[in-house]
Amino acid sequence: VANAQVLIDFSAQSFPDNSNIETQTDAQGRFTFKGKPLRLRGQTIQVSGPDQQMAHVRLPWQIIEDDPSLDKLRLQLKPPRRLILEVVDGDGKPLPGATTALLANYRGWGSQQTDQTGKATYLLPQDLEIQTIFAFSDGHGLDYRSYELSREQYGDQQAKRPEVPDHPIRLTLDGTQPLSIKVVDTTGKPLPGVEVAPWYLKKEGQPRDVNLSYFNNLIQAETDQSGTVNFDWIPHWQQTPITMWPRGKGYAHLRTMYDPEKDKGKLTMRLQKLVPLSGKVSLPDGSPAAGIPISASGEGYMIDSFRGTTTTDDQGHYTIEAAPNMVYLVTAGN
Repeated sequence: VANAQVLIDFSAQSFPDNSNIETQTDAQGRFTFKGKPLRLRGQTIQVSGPDQQMAHVRLPWQIIEDDPSLDKLRLQLKPPRRLILEVVDGDGKPLPGATTALLANYRGWGSQQTDQTGKATYLLPQDLEIQTIFAFSDGHGLDYRSYELSREQYGDQQAKRPEVPDHPIRLTLDGTQPLSIKVVDTTGKPLPGVEVAPWYLKKEGQPRDVNLSYFNNLIQAETDQSGTVNFDWIPHWQQTPITMWPRGKGYAHLRTMYDPEKDKGKLTMRLQKLVPLSGKVSLPDGSPAAGIPISASGEGYMIDSFRGTTTTDDQGHYTIEAAPNMVYLVTAGN
């Protein structure tokens, strides 16, 4: 198939470079692209051809450079599967402009806004394995469906995954418990420009929680000049604590827990400033060791750890901006 569109979609992922890999097949149906093994491992190649036909293949988690098996990928286009989502409010009325998204092959698989009838239609490869679908809207809430085994069923050889129905799937956004977060440093100074994102939500009756980290580009929000960020779509049914992740330049990436029962819609996140961890690497004769990989692994009394890497300069010096209040193991060399 010539001129088929070939894509690896990184838009919903947290790589420093989240630009997509895109190309087209040639007259013989072949395509070629290159990427670093660490970036490509476990990714899904999506192919779209004439008449909306589709195919996909997931790359292995272990990828080495010049792996000959990657030169033998073969994908066969087939007619797509149509998945329709119907998003309604608490009164059952269609909800236009709601954000919908899919988790499939454990990757974000596109996002759409509902139309004036509250519907969003996805065209998907027939054999695509869907884990979660969800929808949310400010002032209305969030709803999702999980199509995975519960954790309790993982060891049950007879258990069968819930099937994704062929008919339209209804998601009901029936209320919120808005959350306002104030992000400050250790002295209480407000921090603007910090991105904040919730992690897991869990609804009664669903076998698994919804992992929002696959959709950071959709759900994260940035603090304003007062250091405040609001989440007006947190669903009313969320009763268990929510992990909130901050991402601010120069500050440690450490979680804060929000307890809806206790915090009642208000949370203060205190971020710790990164501190320089520096040193010098020398060769046995005392001369500077240039270009040597350095890694720092930190552990403390918190659940989160720290990992950082760098390379020594021409004089053998290195600096890693590291999270404070941890004990570090620093290693030099491969």
